[in-house]
Parts: sequence; C-alpha cells; structure tokens
Amino acid sequence: MTRGERTGLSLALMGHVALLAMLSLKFLIDTPMPDIVQEPMGVELVDEADLGSGLPSPAPLAGAVPDNQPAPVPDAVPMPTGPTPAELAAEAARKRADAQAAEARQKAADEAKAAQEAAAKVAAAERAAKQSRDAAAAKAALLKAQAEARIAKQKADAAKKAAEARDAAMKAAQAKAAQEKAARDKAAKDAAARAAQAARDKAAKDAAARTAQAAKDKAAKDAAARAAAAKAAAAKAAAEKAKQQGKGGTGLKDIKLDGKDSSAGSTPDKAGMSAGEATKSITISLANAVAPRFQRCAPSGFDTNLIITPITLRINKDGSLAGVDVGAQTGINDNNRTQAGPLKACAIKAAQAAAPFTNLPKDHYSQWANWRMRLKTK
Repeated sequence: MTRGERTGLSLALMGHVALLAMLSLKFLIDTPMPDIVQEPMGVELVDEADLGSGLPSPAPLAGAVPDNQPAPVPDAVPMPTGPTPAELAAEAARKRADAQAAEARQKAADEAKAAQEAAAKVAAAERAAKQSRDAAAAKAALLKAQAEARIAKQKADAAKKAAEARDAAMKAAQAKAAQEKAARDKAAKDAAARAAQAARDKAAKDAAARTAQAAKDKAAKDAAARAAAAKAAAAKAAAEKAKQQGKGGTGLKDIKLDGKDSSAGSTPDKAGMSAGEATKSITISLANAVAPRFQRCAPSGFDTNLIITPITLRINKDGSLAGVDVGAQTGINDNNRTQAGPLKACAIKAAQAAAPFTNLPKDHYSQWANWRMRLKTK
C-alpha cells in the first residue's frame, strides 16, 4: 500500500467516526423528553398528641428485665404514600432517555470499535500484503542474484578456459619457434663450422703452395744469382788472364781450367739484394709465419671474414719479437661485432707463436724492424 492509499484510508475512517458521532448526537437531540408534572402534595394538620403518637417507641435497654406485664402495643404508623403517576411517568421517561442515550453511546462505541477493527484489519492486511510483496520481491531478487551469479561464474569459467587455451597455444607456439630457431642456429653453426674448416684447409693449402712457390722462386733466384756470379767471375778471370798475358806473366796458378776462381764463394752475399726484392722476401717470410697460426686460432661466425685486423710487429735485430701493436679494425657490423675482440687476441697470439723470425735479410733490418700486416680470416 502506498502512502497516498494509507492517507485516504485514514481520512475515510475518520469521516465514518465523525458521521457516527453526529448521528448519535442528532438522535439524542431529536428524542423528546417527557414533561415532569409537579403534583400538589397534600398537607394534614394534626395536634400535639397525634404528633407524638407517630413517633416510634424507644427500644428497651439491653439487660433490662422485662416486667411481667405485657408490652404495650404501639400505635399504627401511617404508611407513606407512593409516587404519583406523574412522577412515575417522568421516571419512566428519564429511564427511557437514559437507556436510549446509553444505547446510542454503546452503538457509537461499537461502530467506532468496528471501524477501528476494520482499519486494523485493513492495516494488517496491508502489512501482510506488503510483507508478502516484500518477501516475493526479496525472493525474486535472491533468485535474480543467484542467476546472475551463476551466469557470472559460467562466464568467468569460460574466460578462464579461453585464457588457459590461449596460454597453452602461445606456449606451444613459443616452444615450436624455439625448436625451429635452435635447429636453424645449429644448422647455421654447423655450416659456418664447415665453411671455416674449409677456409682453414684452403688457407693452409694456399700457404703451403705459396711456401713451395716461394722456395722454388728462391731456388731459381739463387741459381740465377750463382750463374751470374760464376759468369762474372769467369769474365773477371778472363780479363785478368789477358792482362797477365799482356804483361808477360802467366798467372795460371790461380785460375782453374773451368774458368772459376778457387777462392770464390759458393753463394753471393745478401747485401747485393735490392730493396724491392728484400721487401718481397720479408712479406712472404712473415706472412708464411703468422697467417697460418692466425687462421687456426681465429673464431668462426657470420661475417667474421669481413673484419680486417691490422697489426705492427716490433722485431728485434736478432729476429725475436719485441711487441705487437693492434690497430683499429675495419669491417665490423652487428653480426660480427662480438668476434672483434677474439680476433685481436688471436692476432697477438699468432705473432707471438711465429717468433723468432730467423730467415729475414739482416742487411735490411730497417725495413722489417716495424713491420705492418693486415690479418683476415678466409
């Protein structure tokens, strides 16, 4: 029940109570009251003796011994006269009016009580209806909340399962990608190792070929030098012989039949080597000594062969190594940056392992005292 309905019901009850009160008052007002008729009262004059005879005789004293004489008989007391008919009629009218008023009051009270009971019943019914509605609303709200909770739980479970499925799929994809990357890295590493080994083998083969060619060139050069020296010695001997013959001397004791001086050496001195020839000889000798060792200790990896490591060999006059200076490297990129340091260390190690350098031309020490080289992997 709304507030307006309660207000209307209260006003209706108050109106009914007021109407009952007005009807009761109107009934009392409209009821005619009987007229009270005053009847004249009769008065009788008596003498003094009659006045005394009407009085009651005194009661005998307690403990008094009655005389043997019989008690006197009292005079007859006159009976009082009853109410008159007018008084009886007035009394009856008054009683009827009182009864009607009492009945009207009782009726008004009963009606008011009935109205109150009706209002109480209506209020109780409204309270019961409100309680029923509240209980129904609470039950509906509870059922709705339970349904929403079930739906929310189902959604949460579905979201959790979907998240778990996504995580599992992501982990599987990551594991697969990691396996594929590991396989690619292993294949690349194996390929790089094979390429490095092939490069080292080729470098060793090339170095051996260069060494053999250098030895062959040196042998040919030495043979040519010996032939030139022999030819020069023969020419000199012939000139001396002609000179001696012109002077009349024989001079045959110092000359062999083959035209060679018996005191001449078998090989010419290296002092007769030109600067260009000395540079070529130094280059070949130091390269053959340092480069193979550098190839053996050089690390492998992507674009490692692009790095060029310049070094300066500080060599003592007896061929021992005084020190190694490493210059700024070139050819470094993101793929081979981590190999730059190991290549420097490898260059120093290769130079130290190749020393001492004993096959360098002594007369050209100024050329190889501080020798610069550029090392690079194959």
